[in-house]
Formats: sequence, structure tokens, C-alpha cells
Amino acid sequence: MTTPSTTPTIAQWITHLRSLAIPVLADVPFDASEPDRTQYAHTFRDEFGARSTSALALIARALSVPHCTNLNNPDLDAQLWTALALNLPPDLPTIEPNHGLVNPDDYAIEHRTHIELCALHALTHLTTPESLVPLIEWNIAELQPDNGINRPWAIHAFIHHAHTTPDPDIAATATLHAQTLAHNCCITLAHPDLVSAFILRDAADWLESTHP
Repeated sequence: MTTPSTTPTIAQWITHLRSLAIPVLADVPFDASEPDRTQYAHTFRDEFGARSTSALALIARALSVPHCTNLNNPDLDAQLWTALALNLPPDLPTIEPNHGLVNPDDYAIEHRTHIELCALHALTHLTTPESLVPLIEWNIAELQPDNGINRPWAIHAFIHHAHTTPDPDIAATATLHAQTLAHNCCITLAHPDLVSAFILRDAADWLESTHP
């Protein structure tokens, strides 16, 4: 998407994210009746037969239908996404410099990275970008996006930070973080999987609304 000496603009990022997502989401019933949209959201499984609370909440929001809450997941990302999808007052975690959101001893690194990124994505809808700066910079410094599950959760947070931080080194690292997330979600299938495409669509929408 870019050479090391250039940084994509927000508009270029939005175009890129949509170009990855739109072909994959071509058969999603965005314009169908509410019962059909609800059926899709509540019975959704990805290409690998899996479903998660956070992904189901994301898809319910994308289709403007009630969230399916029959999955009991105590993880932080699931709790934040459920609150977001149901328009409930969220119990926001404390964000502190040099700390993530969960205890690193409680999870394997892959699961922990997924929770951190997925929760950060939800938080971009629940609080201000400025309040998330310590968490974004902690992610950049401490976690490798390769440790995730090849889904680009919170990609827009890193894109936004790359364009708002006054530190050029952090901006470059944030851009690389976002580029890695975008690249990794295409590795398995040579294009984003369905959940990744919903994530990219949501990220592009957030960037568009935050940077009109």
C-alpha cells in the first residue's frame, strides 16, 4: 500500500479498507428485510464454522438488528461489545500508561492479544480517541499484531493515532502496526475472511466519521 518513506492519508486508508471489505461482503443482506437481516446475524458462522460474542455484536450493529446474546463469554472484549450492541451503559476499564487491559498471566499470548485489540476496537465507539492514546501506544510498544488471530480489530485506532500523534517515530510504528493488521487478515484465504471484512468496514466508517 505504501513505501517506507510515505504515510497513507486517511482518505487512502478508507479507500483501501473498503476495497478489501466490499467484495467479501457482497452477499451480506444489508438492504434486506429486518427478519432476514436478523436471521443472518443470529445464525452467523465464519468460514471456519466459528462464532464469537464480539463478532456477533459487530455484525448485529452493521445490520442494525438486535444482538444475539446467547453466548456467555466473560472476556472483556465480549462484555464491551455486548454493551455496545445493546446500547447499555458500559463498565469502562481503567486505562493507564504502560498497561494493557487484562492481566497477562490470565491468558495465552494469542488470546490476550485478541482481547486487547478487540476491546480497543469497541472502546473507540465508547469513549474519545484522546482517552485511548495510552492504550494505543502500549499496544504498539508491547504487543505484536502477529500474535492475534489474523483479524484487524482496532486497525482504525492505529491509523488515527498515526495521523494525530506529534511523535514521528510513534506515527511510523502505528502505521506499520495498521499495515500488518491489514496484511495478516488476508493471509489464510488471500483476502479477508467474513469477520475481518466486517471489521474493516466498521473501521472505515469510523475513520470517515472521525475525519470528515
